[in-house]
Amino acid sequence: MKSLFWRIFVLAWLAMTVVGVGFSLLVAASYPTARMERRMQRMVMSFGIQGEEVLRVRVREGQAAAEALLHGISTDLEDNLWLIEDGTVQLSTEPAGEVSPMRKEALSFAAKATPEGFRDQLSDLERYAITLRGEGGNPSHWVLVGLNQRPSPVQRVLEREAQRLVLIVVVAGLLSLLLARYLSRPLLQLRAASGRIAQGDLSVRVTPALKGGSTEMMALGRDFDAMAERLEAILESQKRLLRDVSHELRSPLARMGVALELARQRAGEAAQSPLDRIERDALRLGALISEILQLTKLDAGDPGGVVEAMPVGEVADLVRGVAADVDFEANGKGRSVKLDIGELGNANLMARPELLRRAVENVLRNAARYAPEGSQVECKVVRTGDVFEITVRDHGTGVPPEALADIFRPFVRVQSARDRETGGAGIGLAIVDRAVKLHKGTVRAENSDGGGLEVVMRFPLAAA
Repeated sequence: MKSLFWRIFVLAWLAMTVVGVGFSLLVAASYPTARMERRMQRMVMSFGIQGEEVLRVRVREGQAAAEALLHGISTDLEDNLWLIEDGTVQLSTEPAGEVSPMRKEALSFAAKATPEGFRDQLSDLERYAITLRGEGGNPSHWVLVGLNQRPSPVQRVLEREAQRLVLIVVVAGLLSLLLARYLSRPLLQLRAASGRIAQGDLSVRVTPALKGGSTEMMALGRDFDAMAERLEAILESQKRLLRDVSHELRSPLARMGVALELARQRAGEAAQSPLDRIERDALRLGALISEILQLTKLDAGDPGGVVEAMPVGEVADLVRGVAADVDFEANGKGRSVKLDIGELGNANLMARPELLRRAVENVLRNAARYAPEGSQVECKVVRTGDVFEITVRDHGTGVPPEALADIFRPFVRVQSARDRETGGAGIGLAIVDRAVKLHKGTVRAENSDGGGLEVVMRFPLAAA
């Protein structure tokens, strides 16, 4: 029971139920006592009148009629009755031919009978007796005794208050449900909003949804919205800066390329090596600018291209072509790419071909860059149900476990010196992450058991 809603609900329900039931039992057990005593006194007197009627019926109509009347009175009172004369039972409500175990108790209690009636209770046995009056209102030797197995006081209260207690539990449950919903709803809204921010949606705001809530929740909502607005402004400013700087750098780079060619024509043989170095750095800078522009477009939701229903066979051909290009380049550095394509069947992948190509190419080039000399980069293409999966694994040193979650962030370089030597700027995998998500897929990286880094891209498939 980790949910805040259920915790509030259960605790509030228990608290309300305990208080309601306890108070109800206390009132039921204490308050009606005097009233019950008065009721029992009236019942005993009425009991005497009924007994005298039994005597009159016995004289006038006979034993059978009197016994029938006695049974009727017993049924109304839900008690066992005995009509006793001088210590001898003349009539009773005992089953025919049987002697009740309580007959002895009735005979002994008959001695305590008075014309006003006498009543007491022994543990769970309630008993009362009254001396009946004969013709003319004179005392007689007839005594009417009533006995019954009564439940304990607590049992009597529970029996009498059962419906009320059930009602208390139900009402407490409904009130607790409303209370839990009232208290947890704004927190759940804040949690959902924070989750959207964690996924990159900084446009979310919670203040409109919290209207009508408590002052504290409204204040928290306003602070949350202010934080989201500030984060959105900072991120947008950062993206704009990268985009503008990248655009502004393209023109100087183009002019630098023209100047470089003119310098080659006019310079002697001794200047060729420095000019080659300038050219390599300019090309590297141009590639970096292109990647930054691509990343800013993906972040802005403008990936370019048209979404097509690509059969999985065409997607496999796309991966095959990229793998062949990377393998050709890697062979010059003593590395190779091994491609394994499984049974794919007949299905479509809704994709932007160029963007998908860019994602696969970035992963493969990244793996070839860090693979040890003389090793292979393994690329596997498989279909699992309605999922198209591309797995790329190198046999390098891998990535520290604590940095696995960060390698898809822009400009994150786990091994700084090595990245500088190989020319990586930490943008390639960030582009992969955005591209895969735009295809409604997922990408993850993990260290392989046998060494090296494994990157898995998974894409949902549609029916052919």
